[in-house]
Amino acid sequence: MNEPGMGGQSADRGMRVAVIDDDEIVREVCKAVLKRHSYDVVEFSDGQSALGASRHERFDIAIIDWVLPDYDGSALFRELKEMMPNLVGIAILGQGSYEAIAQSLSGGMLWTLIKPFTISELLSVVDAARRYVRLVEMAERVSLYADIERATKSLLREIDLEPLSELIVREAAGRANSDAASLLVVDRLCNCLRVVGAIGAPSAVKGIEVKPTSGIVGLVLRLRKPIVINKETIKQAHIAERLRYGGKGSAISFPLGENDEISGVLNITRFPEEPQLTEEDAGKLSWFVAHTSLALSRSLHYEWLKESFFGTAQAVVSLLEAQDPYRRSHSERVAEYACALAAAIGCSKREIELLRASALLYQIGLHQIDKSILHKPSKLTDEEYEQIKRYPELSLRLLRGVPLIQSIGEIIISHREHCDGSGYPMGKRGDEIPLLARLLAVADTYVALTSQRPHRPAMSEEQAKEELMRMAGKELDSDLTNAFINLVLAKA
Repeated sequence: MNEPGMGGQSADRGMRVAVIDDDEIVREVCKAVLKRHSYDVVEFSDGQSALGASRHERFDIAIIDWVLPDYDGSALFRELKEMMPNLVGIAILGQGSYEAIAQSLSGGMLWTLIKPFTISELLSVVDAARRYVRLVEMAERVSLYADIERATKSLLREIDLEPLSELIVREAAGRANSDAASLLVVDRLCNCLRVVGAIGAPSAVKGIEVKPTSGIVGLVLRLRKPIVINKETIKQAHIAERLRYGGKGSAISFPLGENDEISGVLNITRFPEEPQLTEEDAGKLSWFVAHTSLALSRSLHYEWLKESFFGTAQAVVSLLEAQDPYRRSHSERVAEYACALAAAIGCSKREIELLRASALLYQIGLHQIDKSILHKPSKLTDEEYEQIKRYPELSLRLLRGVPLIQSIGEIIISHREHCDGSGYPMGKRGDEIPLLARLLAVADTYVALTSQRPHRPAMSEEQAKEELMRMAGKELDSDLTNAFINLVLAKA
């Protein structure tokens, strides 16, 4: 490992780090580097040894390999944390372990290192964990530990940006006893900040874009520190020149981010009749802002991974379908109709995302079926139909190890099941079939009916509607079929 950027802060004396990894080289490098930065380091090659030592030793930070000979990293961290409630976890993951990142976060391991990691990355993550440990210790001294734990779990439980944003502004307004709060995140593609969450303000505020150089937000980004706005601080020229202020009301704007990278700005506001916000209020909220920064950074990273996954999946599927004249753009059309139906019946954003991923990937196994069978203009033989029926399982086999597949596997394998039990591969019926799989089946059937196939021309929309109604209650879910016709096609 190289040692770029070795100018990190030295650790406080007494900060104890356990490195738990079956790779001796990883352990030795971590130990040598951290010891040089004043950390007290112990190392273990397996989970059992670490658990044994934890019965009579205390660790502040545990760096744990996700896959150990005798434990998985998440289970080991849970057991260690039972004995050391304040323990902070850092997960060591392999390349492409995006599902594991979400699992480690939900399990309370607040940071990750992706192999092969640099010494700079190691020091940066451990230093962030060190600061977190000290923050918790300080909170305990002022009897806030229980509140911190609740807030941390609440924030880290949400990894999707939309619900997390709403939670952040709600918590911020409540803790500051303020009338309004808003959250802006940095969008590097359009070089702006976008409002993603707001409370105490018109709903139209959400989605507004702000230039990174304008107003108080620009000042927060430039100075990288909280800015308090009240009748005293407004006397400072660098604040006064950035807003119109009549000495009424007050606000604090906090930069959010990790490792010197700003990912957003949190604003809290009190109206004129309330006591003015002060520097002391900003200090009291510092622990909440630290947790918010962590949660927001992880959420934005997850959003980036998710969009990368969707982009790659769509490109691969489009390339495959472009080679088949009968299936060109099939998956994109199915995704569009399926997501429209899901939104119409009130599915959550998370369910719609899972449905979108399923719709893009559910037919990838078809490309392993002999083209002469897929393009046969006459009726299939029993043997040929058995080959076709293999494609849901082939799709799953091809996607094994792909991020999100654990969440969408049941949708993909079940979308050819029929409500009357006549489908495949397992002959499920009715509510035994997952809702999202039944949704996907309706959209898939409609797109197939309105597309040309080797054995028939494409149906018109009216013909396809009639066929859908004939299949309702048999192959397809009756309620979903009616909703598709009346709520989706009627508005198309």
